[in-house]
Amino acid sequence: MTIEFKEKNTLGGGWSLEVKRGPSLLGHIRRRPDTGTFRYFRGSQNQLTPSYENADLEALKAQVANNP
Repeated sequence: MTIEFKEKNTLGGGWSLEVKRGPSLLGHIRRRPDTGTFRYFRGSQNQLTPSYENADLEALKAQVANNP
């Protein structure tokens, strides 16, 4: 199955992408408000420890798709 990225609005006007493989939620991509850098958090409940970080969203999505 392929990795899908689904945009999701969060409380307070925040933004994130859900990273899914079929019905399974693998993690989230969120943008750091202080630097604008995008970070991938592996796991459905992980909000503290990013696995990857990149200023380029498309590059980060490619990295996540290769190793979610």
